[in-house]
Amino acid sequence: MSAYSLLFDFDVKHDYFANHKAVSVRFEPHSETAKLLKSLGLIERRRDNGIALFFEEGQREALRLYAEDEQEPLQFVYKAYVDDPLFERYTTPMPNRSGKVLRFKNDLPRQALSEDVVIHPDDRVSEVALASIETLQDDGLLTARDGLLKPSFLLQLAANAESGLRDDEGVFNGPHYMIHFAATQSYWKYFLLGDIAKRDAYIVDLSEQVEFEPSGEEALANQQIALTYVSKEAIAMQQRSECRFQLRESSFGGGKVLIKRLPVASANQVGRGQYHGKEVVVSEIYVNC
Repeated sequence: MSAYSLLFDFDVKHDYFANHKAVSVRFEPHSETAKLLKSLGLIERRRDNGIALFFEEGQREALRLYAEDEQEPLQFVYKAYVDDPLFERYTTPMPNRSGKVLRFKNDLPRQALSEDVVIHPDDRVSEVALASIETLQDDGLLTARDGLLKPSFLLQLAANAESGLRDDEGVFNGPHYMIHFAATQSYWKYFLLGDIAKRDAYIVDLSEQVEFEPSGEEALANQQIALTYVSKEAIAMQQRSECRFQLRESSFGGGKVLIKRLPVASANQVGRGQYHGKEVVVSEIYVNC
């Protein structure tokens, strides 16, 4: 039975999830990468948040020769698609900005290979990784079709000695590459409707980290009038929020609890709004009781 060794491993992490593991990431190899996989007998192992590539030990020398070819440098290119329609809402920066796609390359200064090799310059993915579709098409990494159905991001891993994928002597190290997305931060805006909107109330954070301020009455599309409150700072989105906000009635001595735990924000209800004269991301939460 043939022995296989790890060529590289790649993970996608995301602060939106409690375990920081992104889900439903689908990897599609570039046409040239697909040819390489077949000709070199490489084996893919895919999982929800990543991919690993293995090579047969008998192909080690062939891989080395490919990697040392200066005319056609060895690289592996994957288009990644996140099959979650809400991905762009809870992810920052927005992956599919008009005319641009996030591209990640392993051409940063080499890190210790015993640790995760983060292939973006900051702690979290930033706009630095955005590349124009036109540039990516000129480089042969995207096609005209990709401009219509854009990938969530592009992964481009070179196999030269500087990349960390192999060392100066041509030995393949099997590094663990990763990218780490930050969660979108939004201002939470509560809309109180019904009898509860008639009470003189305020919102309190049981963890004493977030403050809310009243933002007046607001007419909704159905002509109902809502009493609104907005957080004084943006809050990072979470798949299962740990925020514990209470609605209390204003009175001497601390106030009667009107709602023990208010509903939390959802990636389904995210939009743009104004806060103190600036445009911000707003999570709208409606409470009718």
